[in-house]
Amino acid sequence: MECTEPVATLVEESRAFERAGELAAALRKARQATELARCSGDLTCLALALHCEGYIFFRGGEFAAAQRLASEALVLAPPESTILTDILLLLGICATETDDLAGGEGYY
Repeated sequence: MECTEPVATLVEESRAFERAGELAAALRKARQATELARCSGDLTCLALALHCEGYIFFRGGEFAAAQRLASEALVLAPPESTILTDILLLLGICATETDDLAGGEGYY
């Protein structure tokens, strides 16, 4: 299942800001996407938006916040989806960055 256009667009805008190194702008777009997805009740979109927001925190070195958001996204993501794979990778990287190597192995 794909995410609806308004949320997907905000996520893509957030990713563009993140790639440009503009993390504050990226976080604003990601939070807008998360809020819109929560209001819509679309769990796939919410998983996508939470992952996006979490990844920005990861890029900023805020691993606990990234892990919290990715953990929330994990239970919402459809099985065998690309977003599920991305969420698992983010959780694994965050675990590794916080010296939880055993925990990190469980996500790879």
